[in-house]
Amino acid sequence: MGLSGNYFVDQWLIPTLVIFLLIGSVFAFVIGLGLILRIAAMLQFFGVMNRWVSLRRVMRPIDVPRDADAALHRQSRILGAVFVVGAGLSFVALVNGFDVAAIVAAFRPDSGAVVIEMAARTAKWTLLIGDAFAIVVGIAMIAAPQTLAGLEARANQWYSTRKFDKSADTMHMGFENWAIAHPRAIGWTMLVLSVFVFVNLAALLLSQR
Repeated sequence: MGLSGNYFVDQWLIPTLVIFLLIGSVFAFVIGLGLILRIAAMLQFFGVMNRWVSLRRVMRPIDVPRDADAALHRQSRILGAVFVVGAGLSFVALVNGFDVAAIVAAFRPDSGAVVIEMAARTAKWTLLIGDAFAIVVGIAMIAAPQTLAGLEARANQWYSTRKFDKSADTMHMGFENWAIAHPRAIGWTMLVLSVFVFVNLAALLLSQR
């Protein structure tokens, strides 16, 4: 009998997570041993590995506003008809074909059936509400495009992510500074904790076989 009673979780998810953490504990053991025996070499290794990649440079093209409203407004009635037909077909298909009981049965849960049922019902109603909203928008694009354009103009507000990511774009060298100030203390701490984690995770992994 597994920990959760679910085949996927017990046979795949937990072992994969445990193996990943085992590899991490081995890496921590090596770092800790290096901080005890070869302080200068380990600090030099930290310096080589430290590479800063600025998020602001990567996100700059995404942070440029692009106005597509004019192109959409020129074809508003055609797009509105597409919205109404597509969302209407999707709405009917969801009402008639979205079987929550069948979805729950497909997962064959030994436990947590209530959670799966709640998630399926939430997904169904979310999609239904989205389809209904799309139908309303489509009708507005056909019958009152100017009114819809006015509402869009009021609702359109551009928020630049560059104003909010300044703190995330700053290097934080806390661990390196601690390692430089107290290399052996940190090394012994990492060594002991990595051994403790490795032994416990290895025992957990062997108990599942």
